Amino acid sequence: IALGAGAVVAAGVGIALGVNARGLESQARAAHYETDFYAYGDGARANAMGANVAFAVAGAAAAACVVTWILSD
Repeated sequence: IALGAGAVVAAGVGIALGVNARGLESQARAAHYETDFYAYGDGARANAMGANVAFAVAGAAAAACVVTWILSD
């Protein structure tokens, strides 16, 4: 159960970071100054990377949960 809950939490974190990355990307595209463009773009890339890592952790935790459930019988 803990692995399943961890997968759900990691997926939620990934979704939140992904949504935030999209928002920062939109702000970067709307920026009037080059420094703002790069600042928002860097933040968007960092959040997107965090989202990808969180989704990978969620997938691994979900797979471990399924394997543990199958082998527990």
